[in-house]
Amino acid sequence: MAKLTPDATRTEYGLVINQKIIPWGAVWPKDSGKYKKGQKFKADRRLSGGTGKVAGVTIHNTGDLPNVEEDAEQYTRATWPNANMNDARVHYFVDDINAWQNLEDTEVGWHAGDGSGPGNGTTISIEIIMDGSGSKEDLKAEENGVILAALLLKKYGLTVDQLYTHNHWMGHPDKIVQGARKNCPLYILPHWAEFKAKVAAKLAEISGSAEAPAEPSTEGKTAIMGRAEVTAAQMAAFCLSKNAEPRLPSCTVEELASLFLAEGEAEGVRGDVAFAQSLHETGFFKYGGIVQPGQNNYGGLGALNGNTAGQAASFPDPRSGVRAQIQHLKAYATTEPLVNECIDPRFSLVARGVAEFVEWLGAADNPSGRGWAVPGAGYGGKIVSLLGQIKATEAPEPTPPTPPDDGYPEGTPAWQKEGFEALVERGVINSPEYWKTRFDKTMTAGEILAILGRM
Repeated sequence: MAKLTPDATRTEYGLVINQKIIPWGAVWPKDSGKYKKGQKFKADRRLSGGTGKVAGVTIHNTGDLPNVEEDAEQYTRATWPNANMNDARVHYFVDDINAWQNLEDTEVGWHAGDGSGPGNGTTISIEIIMDGSGSKEDLKAEENGVILAALLLKKYGLTVDQLYTHNHWMGHPDKIVQGARKNCPLYILPHWAEFKAKVAAKLAEISGSAEAPAEPSTEGKTAIMGRAEVTAAQMAAFCLSKNAEPRLPSCTVEELASLFLAEGEAEGVRGDVAFAQSLHETGFFKYGGIVQPGQNNYGGLGALNGNTAGQAASFPDPRSGVRAQIQHLKAYATTEPLVNECIDPRFSLVARGVAEFVEWLGAADNPSGRGWAVPGAGYGGKIVSLLGQIKATEAPEPTPPTPPDDGYPEGTPAWQKEGFEALVERGVINSPEYWKTRFDKTMTAGEILAILGRM
């Protein structure tokens, strides 16, 4: 299928913006749901009561299209001229490659969920196309969204105070709201403050007044890379104190703890951090969520929101599951190459090196807005808390093996036992249990002679 030919193209601050404006007076080219061919397709109205004044910019997320390279172009095609996006009317679609403009900046869109309210009636809409995986494509799409938002704010004399989320117009705070009819922009809400800061920095750059952003504080943070600070015995003992019967069909918790330390040591990742993470993810190996015990998946790899039970990564054995989790942590913590062959199925989706510290594994707590858990507020802190509890756990002293009760007096030398057993086997001793009790007793001459007489 040939790509759309834009009506016009411009490049601003490295972002290519293609225009394919829905024309005034456009009508439905075909029947579509409640709409009939020939009916009016676009409202043909100007912002702010017909004045065309832009009062803000609204940020949305829409889903990445499978097997499509230039998503923004495809969304534009679906909007116009195919007209199969129903009521959706947005000004810009942005992907990791470029942007496509569907409405003039001054036109009313249909995007904010507030009907004739100020979201639809006064703001320009930007749909940033992402899948929430944290992939390089996601990062680039968001970066392009930042550029476009800053350009529009600059163009219309606005500040980041006039930058809004879709959730804002739905009456929600600028964060994920459980049970809400809409959570948008879904993949940006967890780090909305950081997104706004990036837009502000880009706006300052465009306006010629850029200031270097402050570096995020790393004081007191827990590094993911490094050597473990606890023993396998401590890790196992803590787990068993919370769950005496871990659902581990292929190994003991002690064996699993040792695997975490060994695999972590191989990649330079703290195995105790990974083990603490597994306790959080599995509920101390009680499970009960998407991941099932037999999948050997201790870090919830591939267990995405909306998946059903078992719909996550599976590994053939405990070591493989531990190795994949260690590799995934390394992907977040550093850009260093792996030592072992990569078996983490989601390694390539990680933006390398964005979470150097455990506290940054939750996207909501990460300065980059990326992380293992999305939105994940407090995720890393919970792992650090578990790690502290493991450190405070005293591993039980190993119980010495109990010698077998063979009937001999304690301390009987092995050579005496061997000689005695030979006599029993030859039939010289016909009451061994009795004679074992007399091993450390004095024998009479008669007893000795009786035994010798049987030889």
